[in-house]
Amino acid sequence: MDNTMNEYEIIEQMEDLITSAKQTVFSDKVSISKDEMLDLIYYLKNAIKQRDQEEEAKNKELLRMIQETKSKEQVSVQPEGVIIEDAHKEANDIKKAALKYADELLASIEGKIEKTLHIIKENRDELNQ
Repeated sequence: MDNTMNEYEIIEQMEDLITSAKQTVFSDKVSISKDEMLDLIYYLKNAIKQRDQEEEAKNKELLRMIQETKSKEQVSVQPEGVIIEDAHKEANDIKKAALKYADELLASIEGKIEKTLHIIKENRDELNQ
């Protein structure tokens, strides 16, 4: 089993394990290997954990950029300082870009989580049929 599989590949393997399992006579119940299913669940947990850690690292970097931008905004403004005005404009542009990037990243994560939850729900529904 490859430990670098993504969540969808692991879920597909779970689905294959269930669909290829031996069916009980006169029933829709199947018999699957507990160890194989637990291995797949373990790999799925690790894949999700790794993705979450990567997203957390990106979010921390974005927060650092935002805080850096805010600290630049708090620098005292000298009336004759054109350079300081330019720096504030640049800081605001960076802040807007960082907030936009953070929003897009969170939207992407939300979409992925919704897809994963949908797949899990479908698989659970299929298991309970």
